[in-house]
Amino acid sequence: MQIGSVEKVMSIKISTLLKKIDLLNSKENATVIIDFYNYIQDKGSSENHIINNLKVIIEYVSYLNETKLYDVDKKEHIITFLNIKIKDGLIDPEKRWITTWNHYLNRLKLFFRWLHNYHKTHLQISYPVMMEVQMKIGLRRILSK
Repeated sequence: MQIGSVEKVMSIKISTLLKKIDLLNSKENATVIIDFYNYIQDKGSSENHIINNLKVIIEYVSYLNETKLYDVDKKEHIITFLNIKIKDGLIDPEKRWITTWNHYLNRLKLFFRWLHNYHKTHLQISYPVMMEVQMKIGLRRILSK
């Protein structure tokens, strides 16, 4: 197998992610993700940036199952999901999971900031739950030694 063909097999396309969004249990969450996708696309984000954000958000929404994104009102809802990325020291002695944990945190923070601002500006409503998450998301990156 050539290197170029390996990259094609391993890379994911936006169209594939959009199909995954359609398959989500909650159509309300799917609509929110599509709105976010339109926002980052209109903003001129790179394809890799869009893909990285969508992958994390789709995984988070799948984790939520039927829970609506609007019902995420505590940072513990997010931390519980992030902590799934923590690996045992025997499996990951170099603690590479920290990079993944921080990556997911940054993508989710971006998404929830957008969700809060989207409601505030486009829908002309205050969304106090998102404000609480945004303010209390005082989730800090985990620093590796």
